[in-house]
Parts: sequence; C-alpha cells; structure tokens
Amino acid sequence: MTEGRWVVGVDGCPVGWVGVRLSDESASVHLYATVSDLWAAERGAALILIDIPIGLPSDHERAVDARARRVLGVRSSSIFSVPTRSALYAATYAEANEINGGLTGKKLSKQLWNIAPKIREVDLLLHTEPAAREKFAEIHPEVLFWGLTGRPMAHAKKARIGVRWVGINERLAIVEAIYPGARAIYERALNAIPRAQAGRDDLVDALAAAVTGWLVLRGEPLVPLVSASEYDAYGLPMQMVYVRGEAHPPRATQTQITAAVASGPRIERLHHAQITIPPGSEAEAEARAFYCDLLGLTEIPKPAALAERGGFWVTVAGQQVHFGVEADVDRRATKAHLAYLVSDLDGWRDKLSEHGVVIEEQIPVPGLARFEFRDPFGNRVEFTEPA
Repeated sequence: MTEGRWVVGVDGCPVGWVGVRLSDESASVHLYATVSDLWAAERGAALILIDIPIGLPSDHERAVDARARRVLGVRSSSIFSVPTRSALYAATYAEANEINGGLTGKKLSKQLWNIAPKIREVDLLLHTEPAAREKFAEIHPEVLFWGLTGRPMAHAKKARIGVRWVGINERLAIVEAIYPGARAIYERALNAIPRAQAGRDDLVDALAAAVTGWLVLRGEPLVPLVSASEYDAYGLPMQMVYVRGEAHPPRATQTQITAAVASGPRIERLHHAQITIPPGSEAEAEARAFYCDLLGLTEIPKPAALAERGGFWVTVAGQQVHFGVEADVDRRATKAHLAYLVSDLDGWRDKLSEHGVVIEEQIPVPGLARFEFRDPFGNRVEFTEPA
C-alpha cells in the first residue's frame, strides 16, 4: 500500500455509487454517477473495496458464491448467483434467463438483473483500465461482518422493530468498535444525502467496506474467501475478500451490539444552530463582512435546493451556523444567543472595539471569562474563554 494512504468502500445506490473514503486523518462520503467517475476521483487510493461481482463465469456457478452462502447461514439469501458473462450482456431479461439456464441450469432473479448494468460498468472498467485491476477488489458486506465477528449477523440488514433499525444498529456497533466515529460518519451522510439517492443500507455497506480497507492500511491482511481463486475468461479473479476481526482488537462485544440494537431514537449531537438576518443582498453582504471577514468564520456551500431562500451557512470547529432570512423581527428584544469559545478574549475585545462593536461585559461564571456584543442586526453574541 505505497501509492495512496486512503481507502474507499463502495456500494451501488439509486443514483449510481456511494463511496466512503477513509484515512487516518479524515473521512468523507461521496456520490458518483458512474464507476468511471469513481475511478477518476479515487485512482490514487490504496484500495477500493466494492460490493459488486467482478469475475464472471462462462458456464458454471462461481465457487466463491457457494462458499459465501455456506458461511453466512441465516443470511445466505443475500448472496445472488452471479450470471454467466454471455447472460449478463444479453439484451433482455428473458434472453438472459434463456442463456443462463442453458449454460448452468439456473435462471436469474429479477433483483440480480436489475443490478446487471452496474456489474457491466465495473466489468468494462476493469477491461479498459489495467491500473484499476490493481486497486479494485470484490467484497460482500455480509461476508465482511461475518469475518469481523466470526458469525453471521443476527438481524437482516433492513430489519426494524417499531422505529428501531435493529439490523442497521447491529452493523454500526461493529464498525464503530473498530473505527471510532464510524457511526458519526453514517449519521452525517444520512442527514446530507436524501434517501432517494442513497439508502441507509447503501451507506452502511459502503462504510463496512471502507472500515475493512482501513484495517488493511494498518497492516491487516485481506483474506480470500476461497483458498484458490478462479479466474474468468479475461483474467479477473472470481473471489471475495475480507479481514478477520480477531486479528484487530477491540471488537464489539455481544453486549455492546445488543445494546446498540435495542436502542431507540436518540440525539447523537448538535448538527447546527441558526440565527436570522433581514432579507436582501445588502443585509447578506453586511452579515458576511461581520461574521466571515471580522470574526473569521468559514462560509460553506448551501444545498442548491435551499440557496434560493437567501442567507448563508458557515462552519466553526466542525459545527455549522446557519444564517436564515426573516423580516420584521426585533432581534434586540431577545436574550437568545450563540456562544463561541475563543482564544485571547482580551485580544478579541480590542479588535471588536476598534471596529466599533460595543462590548457588554458580563458577570464571569466559574471557570469562564466572557463578554457579549450584538451583530449589525441586533443578534446577541457571546465570546467566552476558560479562565
């Protein structure tokens, strides 16, 4: 793993592909319309683990699929029989069924035929991009979880009990124990990406693949599911890989997994806070000058669907502050406010005073020094520093 120091876990989703990119320093989630777009963006990665069949048989079932069904037991229905190459490239489902049935005696499920375009995408990329063959490896999420825990998952991935997503929670508990912060990655993506673009199960599967790749970056070996790989007519391996969880403590204990599965709805963290400014471009310009130029907060893009409403968003220490638009509000009549933890409180007092901001000294509270001021629209702001 010398070229890239990040890995990508990939799963198919309604709009194409969802990828979770992990390194020791950062984590991010991205959507790609095509696997070629994915490759263009991530070709520098050390490893790309993807939940899609790679090697295609000519006239028989892949040995790795039969092996996966055996090890998964109660979760074996998640393994599809991969179509023969000639069936995959058939023009219609009926034609594919006829071809596959004639060669193997087995017809194709409609569910598998629905993902045939994605299988063809990856197959064609690996034919035309030799470098991609060195980076892409086939995984199956349920095999990954079996490898990490030594057993099949107790719940189906989409299983729910009331409002509890017990299957999702079971799997998140496992990846969280290996990569602290994995659940937060999932929650951020869940908030940012509409379900019509990527489902909960798509995000969990891509995250499991990425966490497995991260273990490989840290020296854990990828293990082939069958001891001797078969190869298809184009030299692509008909193989799945995984990492053995016992090689990398800590593992999620059954108690932790059970607790995570049983947990109901909960607040994970503060996502953002919002204040309002008057409508109009002049007010927005004044707000940006005050918060971005004077206070130094970093503006981040608003989603296109919300941009027309006006206002803007900023980020500070990983948290978001949203500036919405609201008319006919007396903002000086409220004590509601946002408080920012700062360094060099006295320096800020001098800087703000030099820019004509009126400082309102406040009674110190134990362990904190603080003062308040108003923004140009009357919103109350508190600056505080450990005393």
